[in-house]
Amino acid sequence: MNKKNLLVSLAVLAILAGLGAYVYFRILPARQPSLDRPYTITIEMPESARTALEGNAKDLTAKLQSDPSDLDAWLGLAMVRKMAGDFEGAEQIWKYVASVGGESDKAISYGNLGDLYMNFYKKPEQAERYINKAIALKPNFPKYYLDQHRLYTYFIVDEVKAEQALLTGIEKTPAPQNFDIVVLLAELYEKRSDYAKVVEQYNRAADIAASVNNKEIEDQMLLKAGEAVKKMQAGQ
Repeated sequence: MNKKNLLVSLAVLAILAGLGAYVYFRILPARQPSLDRPYTITIEMPESARTALEGNAKDLTAKLQSDPSDLDAWLGLAMVRKMAGDFEGAEQIWKYVASVGGESDKAISYGNLGDLYMNFYKKPEQAERYINKAIALKPNFPKYYLDQHRLYTYFIVDEVKAEQALLTGIEKTPAPQNFDIVVLLAELYEKRSDYAKVVEQYNRAADIAASVNNKEIEDQMLLKAGEAVKKMQAGQ
C-alpha cells in the first residue's frame, strides 16, 4: 500500500471511529434504572401514607417488570421514590425517561428535575437549565413558569427575570389555567407599590374567575383591586 492509500485508509478509520463515539455517547439512551433498587421511606409520614406508597411502589415495579417500556409507569415510580425521600432514585428515572421519551415525557422529566435541583438539592443553576428545557418543550404548561418565578425570587434572586417569567407565563398559557400566575404578578406589583398594575392584574384574575363561574373568587379579586385603587388614590 502506498503512502497516499495509507493516509486515506487512516482517515476513513478515524471517521468511522468518530461515528462510533457519536453513536455511543449521543444516540444510545441512558441505562435503564434497576428495578432491584431497595425502596426505603426516609421521610416522616402517617402509617396510612407509608402503606399506600409501599403498595404503589410494589405495583409499579411489577408493572415495569412485565413491560419495561411503560414510561408512564416509570414516571409514576419516580414520583413514588421522590415522595419516599429517594431523590437519587427518582433522578435516575427522570434522566432515563428524558433520554428515551417523546416531547411530553421529556418535558415532565425536565420539569421534575428542575423542581428536584431547586427545592431539594439546592442547586439553582442546574435547576434553571432543567426548567428552561421543560418550557422549551411544553411552553403552555403553567407550573413551569411558577417554578421559574420561584427560582428567580428565592434562589437566583433576579427581580427582572422573576417578573418576566410571570409575564411570559400569562402570554403562553391559556386561561383559566394561568390564574395563579396572574395573582402572583399582582402580588409582585403590590410589593413594588405599583398600584395601577396591581389593579390591572387583579381585574384580570377576577375576569378569569368569572369565566368559570366562581363568584367567590371573583369577588375576592375585585376586592383586592378596589383596595389597590384606594391606595393609589391616597398616594401610597
